Amino acid sequence: MSSRERPPEIPRERLVETTLDLVSFDTSNPPGDTREIVDWIESALTDLGLETERVATDPTKPNLLATLPGERSTTLLYSGHLDTVPYDPDGWSYDPLGERIDNRLYGRGTTDMKGGVAAMLELARTYVVADRRPPVTLAFAFVSDEEVAGDAGLQAVLDAGRLTADACVIGEPTGPLNAPSITVADKGSLWLTLEATGEAAHGSRPMLGTNAIDTLWDALETIRARLTDYPITVPAPVDPILEESIDYYGESMNEDTARRLFDQPTMADSTFTRRSMTSPRANSQIALRIAQHF
Repeated sequence: MSSRERPPEIPRERLVETTLDLVSFDTSNPPGDTREIVDWIESALTDLGLETERVATDPTKPNLLATLPGERSTTLLYSGHLDTVPYDPDGWSYDPLGERIDNRLYGRGTTDMKGGVAAMLELARTYVVADRRPPVTLAFAFVSDEEVAGDAGLQAVLDAGRLTADACVIGEPTGPLNAPSITVADKGSLWLTLEATGEAAHGSRPMLGTNAIDTLWDALETIRARLTDYPITVPAPVDPILEESIDYYGESMNEDTARRLFDQPTMADSTFTRRSMTSPRANSQIALRIAQHF
């Protein structure tokens, strides 16, 4: 297949069936057990003749790698996670493990992101069935433990040094349903842990002590205020992409708010922990985010 030749078309009905097959596995995280779904995917890929490899630091959360050789060694990686956020069956009008009603699919993970994983599997199947080689080598990484930002998923694969690619497509959905987008980059994050030490005192006499949480709160407010005056600079070639992204997000929020997503870092996910009621120590975890999807 030449690089200018159109790839084979993925049959829509097969894509629907594969999505429903994947959604039928309960991979809620926690606990995040993906053994059965990985068995199913590995069997499907093996039947297609693809070589597969498992990488696991937690036996209940395996990761699966596969490769479809192309005309060139240049490698395009398709990556998707197999776990989902938990669900309450009583809160669903349809089967949370998959149901098709007319032209819609319902179920936990249909969008995030078993639909994307199904598209990757059907891409491989379509090339094999058509007896065609893709213009570049296609690699696939189906990982676990994403929804809780755990270490048993993609991080374990990276730590094992098992991923090598020239470019990557992640099937995570972006944007509102009526205006899906293709994201070329994502926000970076910096996790910080702040710890403050105060002076313990009895709850009936707080004025005799120093509340470590108050100290942390003051520090967080100071950081938040300073971030508003901290501009983000980007290379000139990125400027047009940012402006396009601001226009895109401006449709769902006012332009000033959309611009702030990219013009300055933001602080989110603040949590406080006090070791005990009588402990003089407390800590807080915060996430500093640099830019938004663009």
